[in-house]
Amino acid sequence: MALTLETAARNAIANAFCALLNKDSTDGTIKITTSADVLLSTLTFADAAFGAATAGVATAGTIAPDTNAAATGTAGKMKLYTGAASPALVATGTVTVTGGGGDLELSTLSIVQHAQVSISAMTVTCPAS
Repeated sequence: MALTLETAARNAIANAFCALLNKDSTDGTIKITTSADVLLSTLTFADAAFGAATAGVATAGTIAPDTNAAATGTAGKMKLYTGAASPALVATGTVTVTGGGGDLELSTLSIVQHAQVSISAMTVTCPAS
């Protein structure tokens, strides 16, 4: 048996998830790593990280680019961390090129040390079922 969530429940779930990325007074981060967990880049969410969800979808505010990538490598994973004095991992997802269907899509998977890495948009979706 599968539940079907009504819009109010979907919005509440998406908003609660997004609130974790803005915990305390520190902004949440997105860490892009290789498949073997080598850190390539860290980007920071704005305060507030996401707007209120509509129809189960919350859209990120501005995401500050990383102007100095930590290492050279091929992006394979992304990790979302709370904004807190001791950041906690909230979620892990896949990274693909644009159109590849990953949880995060980048124009290229090749990240070069000291280069800039940018994310133009991000959403969190709580589906109906």
